[in-house]
Amino acid sequence: MFSNNNRSITYLGLFFFSTLLALSLYFWQERVIMVDAAFQIFCVIMQQTLAIQVERFSAAIVQFVPLLMVKNNVPLPTILMTYSAAFVVYPMLAFVLLVAWVRNHRMGLALILFFGLLQVHTFYWIQSELIQGCVFSLFLLGLYSQWPRPKFGGGGSLCAAGSGGGLCASVGRGGIAVRFGVFIPGRCALPKSALLVYARFYRGGAGVQIFFGAPR
Repeated sequence: MFSNNNRSITYLGLFFFSTLLALSLYFWQERVIMVDAAFQIFCVIMQQTLAIQVERFSAAIVQFVPLLMVKNNVPLPTILMTYSAAFVVYPMLAFVLLVAWVRNHRMGLALILFFGLLQVHTFYWIQSELIQGCVFSLFLLGLYSQWPRPKFGGGGSLCAAGSGGGLCASVGRGGIAVRFGVFIPGRCALPKSALLVYARFYRGGAGVQIFFGAPR
């Protein structure tokens, strides 16, 4: 039964994203030639570099392939169609990785629901970096929840976290686990420029956790 549900989620996701991809190619002008999306792709074409504005780095994910096409003198309509499709290919790739590699079908379903319900308001407003960041966060959450956790008979861990994200690596005789996290920016509990270092020693190894504070 569980296997059948997983297969249904996979087919549902592939059908949903394939349909959305076809629509993004058909309505590429309506999606790209408007307001922010038009300005960003204009900057990419004219400056021949990524158009990262006010530190919204998730925009680079969907601008990378159009930028390569600009540098190779691909015709403008093809660049704009690719730019429109990139906003669907990106979550589609995240979904495929979740169900085929990470084997986390529940998070794959969450990605379908999240991205699908938002299309009511965002199909023609494609450039929201918030949605791109949320897709990345859902993928990392699905990866983290399925990642193997080794049993320590000796070893250690190294963790780093900040207002924008975190990383934890653990090493033991049972294997290696690397865990990621992305946090929604907001007020940090630590005072300005605070630095907390915490060390815990295992039998035959050590673990260190490092947390960087941000201004309140």
